[in-house]
Amino acid sequence: MNFNKVYKIEDLQALGPIEEIIEHLNQAMIPFEVSAHIATYEDLLPFVIRAKQIEHYEPDSFFISKKHEYIYYLTEHADARQRKKKLEIKDDFYREDYKKEASKWYKRICVILKTSSVNHPIEDSVLTEAQNKLDALRDGFGYKFKDHGHA
Repeated sequence: MNFNKVYKIEDLQALGPIEEIIEHLNQAMIPFEVSAHIATYEDLLPFVIRAKQIEHYEPDSFFISKKHEYIYYLTEHADARQRKKKLEIKDDFYREDYKKEASKWYKRICVILKTSSVNHPIEDSVLTEAQNKLDALRDGFGYKFKDHGHA
């Protein structure tokens, strides 16, 4: 059910029975829930507006932590342009006169990758793969770093 085209009560009525709309909203709005006492389209409209905000999510909101986000973009994501954007790799990093800034970027991500994930642990093999991909990205800048190794 597409709530994105609902702006007024008439649009909501066109979606179908209130019970059916509530069922779809409750699936889309986890962990939020529409109360069972909602009986009119007028009362339901504010919930639909909230669902519309959820449907227009930013992918970042999917990640439990910055660490999980970085691991995803390093190990799973196939679009190199988007990976570069999400990992905040600047074009300047490929110029040696920006080596210091590139080194800070690298160290910052290394620290994030090394942070503990007690509630949502990540397998060591996945962490190693992410670190290796990060190292490869850094090596791709085309110049040597003094501290060539993990931060």
